[in-house]
Amino acid sequence: FIDRSNSGIVNFHRDFAKRHSAPRLSSGKKWNLKLVIDDASVELFADDGLSVMTEIFFPNHAFTGLRIQSPQNNFVIKSVIYHPLKSIWR
Repeated sequence: FIDRSNSGIVNFHRDFAKRHSAPRLSSGKKWNLKLVIDDASVELFADDGLSVMTEIFFPNHAFTGLRIQSPQNNFVIKSVIYHPLKSIWR
């Protein structure tokens, strides 16, 4: 899921400031998860793109943190790779 309830400007539509979810289609025990994040959006690709989510935000200030949670008690992150995106603006 992606939760936009505290993402900034949210009062323009009753369904915007909610927790949105998508089903996981793979039944494998291991997850391959990729996130593409910029100043106002996030894209989530799970299981090599089998499950995908895109969310837009209207933040009041720059985001400075990320929280990843799992309902499983034995959830382990084995690696994190950070690739900064280059701006298209000069």
